[in-house]
Amino acid sequence: MGLFIVADNIWRERNIRRHDEGWRHTRHVCLSILEEVKWCKPSTKGVVRTMADMMCCRRLELPIQNMPAKPVLEVFWCKPPVNWVKLNFDGSSLGNLGRAGAGGVFRDWLGRVLGSYKTLGVFQAEMEGLMHARNLGFQCLWVESDSTAVVMLIQQQKVPWFAA
Repeated sequence: MGLFIVADNIWRERNIRRHDEGWRHTRHVCLSILEEVKWCKPSTKGVVRTMADMMCCRRLELPIQNMPAKPVLEVFWCKPPVNWVKLNFDGSSLGNLGRAGAGGVFRDWLGRVLGSYKTLGVFQAEMEGLMHARNLGFQCLWVESDSTAVVMLIQQQKVPWFAA
């Protein structure tokens, strides 16, 4: 919204100077822009991410709506049962087709690291973890993931070497 107000005021000032042979002082144009922005009563709705954004909003006298803090969720890692191996994997990507990275860790019932791996594809890393488990000969595997795609494949027994 602010961009349109600025562009409109610059366009109007250009037309005044070109066609009416008059002009407004730069300070007057800036004050006019500020008044229009305030009159529109824009809302920030959580877009304020930096100190510079906050200072800009304060100078423009824009209301800053703070987003409520999200509650903290405490998560604990649990050891697998005796003679079991636990595979934890996760990944992250910048957007749907953006850069991605993922990896996983194998631990035994004492919490000792038995192996780990990493890769550039998120879904690929999760499936790669299952393949590593098969190749390492783990018979009792506890898989923990936040990937609904992988969890559904396992639950629907679409991963043939783990299907019972």
